[in-house]
Formats: sequence, C-alpha cells, structure tokens
Amino acid sequence: CAPQAEDLVDSFPGLLVALVSNIGTQQQRACAFKAILDGDSIKNAAQILELPIWLRKMPPEAFREPLGHLPSERQFTAKITNFIPDKAHRTGDWLEQVSFADEACDSEFALWVAKHHTAVSPSRRRMLFLYMASWAWHSHQPKTIGYRLIAKPWSPKMGLRRATEELMRWRRRVDLACLIGDGIESAWLEGGTCGNYDFVPLLTLDDFVTESQVMHNCLDQYADRLATGLIRIFAIRQNGKSVADIEVGPAPAAAAATAPSIVQIKASNNRQAPLSVWNAAQAWLQRQSLDTMPRRPGHVRSGEGSGYIEPFWRPFLASLSEARRAEFEKCILTSQRRSTRHHLRHPPVTAGSRG
Repeated sequence: CAPQAEDLVDSFPGLLVALVSNIGTQQQRACAFKAILDGDSIKNAAQILELPIWLRKMPPEAFREPLGHLPSERQFTAKITNFIPDKAHRTGDWLEQVSFADEACDSEFALWVAKHHTAVSPSRRRMLFLYMASWAWHSHQPKTIGYRLIAKPWSPKMGLRRATEELMRWRRRVDLACLIGDGIESAWLEGGTCGNYDFVPLLTLDDFVTESQVMHNCLDQYADRLATGLIRIFAIRQNGKSVADIEVGPAPAAAAATAPSIVQIKASNNRQAPLSVWNAAQAWLQRQSLDTMPRRPGHVRSGEGSGYIEPFWRPFLASLSEARRAEFEKCILTSQRRSTRHHLRHPPVTAGSRG
C-alpha cells in the first residue's frame, strides 16, 4: 500500500475505509486514490467520494461496518462534531445510528439522534432506536396509517424524555392497529339502551382512538388487555355524548352467575362514574343471556391474526436499505408476530368458562 494511503489510518481512517469499500463509483474511488498519491489535500479526496469531511474526527473504531449515507451540509457539519462520543468504543454504534437516522428520515433527525444516543442504556438502545426512527418517519407521512395514530409528531425541539413518552403512546396504538385490523369480529354482548344511557361497543381502531381522545383516557393503549380475549369495551352515551366507558369481563365462575362481570366503569379523565351509570350498566348486563353466549369474550380476531402487521409497516420498510429492512423485520415484526401467535395459541381460561 502506498505510504500516502497508509497515513490515512491516523489522519482520516474513514477515507481509507471508503477507498476500499463501495462508497461512490469505482471511477470516483480511483480518482480519489490518485488525488492522494499526487499529494492533493485530504479534503479534496473526500469531496471526490462525496464523503463528509466531519468523519475525519472519527477514530478507526467507528468504522467497523460499511459506511452508509451521511449528511454533509455545512450546518450539519458545524453541529455534529459536538456530539461525537468521547470514548472510541462507543463511536461505532453512534455512527451507524446517525447513518440509519439520515437514511430513514433526514439530517435533522440524524442530528437529534447523534445528540441523544449516549443517554439511552445499551441494553434497550437498539429496540428504542428502531421504533424512534419509524415514529419520526411516520411523523412526515400523512398518507400512512401510522401518521393517523400519532398524537404528537416527532420534533427536533423535543427532549429525549418527551420523545420517548410520545413514542410509547404511538407504539401502543400501533400494537392496537395490528391487533384488531379491520375491527373486532364479535362485540360478545348486545349493545342497547337502558334508562337514559346507550351502550355502544368499541370495535374499530378509530373507535378506540376517538373515545380515548373524547374521554381523556388510555383506551388507545389497550392492545395488551384486548389481546387476552378476556374483555370488551363499551362506550356509555347519553344523548349521543360519551359520559363513561365500561370494561366488561367473563361471567363469574359460580353456577348461579346471571351476567358478565364489570371490570371497571370510568367517567372522563378516569373519574368515578355516577351511581346512575352503574345502575344502568348493571341492568344492561342482566339483560344479556348467558344461555346463548360464551361466558368469556374470546379473541378479538380469529385465524392467524398477524395479517395486519406487514401492511402497516410496508411503507416504512420500503424507505430502508435491504440490510436495515431485514434488521427491522427481525427485531420488530418478528416480536409482534410472536406476541400475536402466543395469544392465539394460549386462549384465555377462566374457571367454569365454556366455549
């Protein structure tokens, strides 16, 4: 190897990696190498390869994987060096995530990731990052289902804590969307009117999201509870306006049980519901016929149940390179499929329940 190229190990290891990898075209790499041999500046050689000059500040440990696309705008370059980890062994993960963030979203998100990367513990860093990248991407894609589920879109002004809170809310809505798909197949109980109150089953994704917004509660976060097959949710409305929500569960195991059980009834902001609502709910449940219905609600959908996962993620996956798409599918989609199959293969069991 030419001495000029060997010097790059110390002066600009990222440029040396680029010269022997797939960065740029073969002609660009040849021109950059010639420029180095001819004594041209390192900056000019990097520009030939369209390699960001800020990479010169990265130690050799940062280049353990092939380089992906990285931002090179002047404003980005002026800021990014402030966030390079001070410990060399951390720079590899840091650089890969900055590159992933730029590929999935843009340089603004990449800079935000660079700033907050080391604030997250390594044990949960990758999964959190993958979800964060998908949330940030959906924040700018109004034609996707994922965008509709966002309560607060990602913003570069957000701190890590606020962003994580909003991400987790979105993630649970995503789980709900992938669980119920086109809607819950069976409400289990008959809706109806009792006194001045109407009991309306929540069956679709929009039903849950809208009700949670109207009632200021967490019904949009109910994927895990619904997946058990042990509950159903009904809105309690008066004159067309929601006044409470009721969560109903399996009929008690006692042979003398005459109605499904009330798990909870909550008014707006999770306040206690009025006694009149409780009385109406109990009267409504007494009308349900246990002789002609199962004593538990059952799964929200039949069959394999994971058919809504791939369509939801497809637009985001299309924005990623093949390697990163494969990683996201392995980490996120596989986890969702496994969770869905677990619930379907382990139906809820309650003492005294029947089919």
